[in-house]
Amino acid sequence: MEQSLVETESIKNKVVEFITSTKDIGNIKLDDDVPLLKLNILDSISLFELIAYLQEEFGMLIPMTSVKPENFHSISAICHMVKKYLK
Repeated sequence: MEQSLVETESIKNKVVEFITSTKDIGNIKLDDDVPLLKLNILDSISLFELIAYLQEEFGMLIPMTSVKPENFHSISAICHMVKKYLK
């Protein structure tokens, strides 16, 4: 399996695990493009908890300039952003 695909799946799994362990999302299936902000799966508090988790889990820094809706609107967007800062 290609390294990039493995990395993406690993990031995705950790994001989904974090969200499901910290939020009661009912019967929502967390697909790659589920609108996390629109459905209030991520709110202001859980967003910053997720950022802290990602920074600790992946040993990286997410600059405040990247804390904007387009980087957190879906699991796919979060994975893309994390990969950007892992490089």
